Amino acid sequence: MFDSFLIGLRAGLAAALLVGVLVAYLVRAGRRWALRAVAGGAGAAVALSLGFGCALTFGSQELTFKAREAYGGWLSLAAMALVTWVSACIRLAVRPRTAVVVAAFLAVGHGGVDTSLFLWGAVRASGDGTHAPLAGAVIGLLVAAAVGWLCRRGVTRASSPGWAAATAV
Repeated sequence: MFDSFLIGLRAGLAAALLVGVLVAYLVRAGRRWALRAVAGGAGAAVALSLGFGCALTFGSQELTFKAREAYGGWLSLAAMALVTWVSACIRLAVRPRTAVVVAAFLAVGHGGVDTSLFLWGAVRASGDGTHAPLAGAVIGLLVAAAVGWLCRRGVTRASSPGWAAATAV
């Protein structure tokens, strides 16, 4: 259970911190209208991750070592291309809502699909039919969400003009 807790915590922290920084930036920049787009992108990524986990569970094919390596390589290349595209869109102010949705989707989706793959392997390796690996992952994700929320609050507060003036010596 502890190993799946760490799997959930790792993926959850990565997603929570990236989404938290994105939300803090949008709040600081006065673009609160884009927060729904962030939630939509993150929600779509969670749905994709759950769908991938279901496909692994209910699919009849098992991924070989070569297939896992190929999956990881292609996913990394796709993430790099999409992050570059999102950066260009934000920089050039081309459809900012779309760029925010894609940024949130990538922040959550990359870790979510990886976590689905790792948890699928952990559940199959346990072999005893218990849900302990899933419970550990859910606890890890909840801890990561709490830490991400606290970090987002801290980043938003630290970037406010009043905080900078109050801490200046």
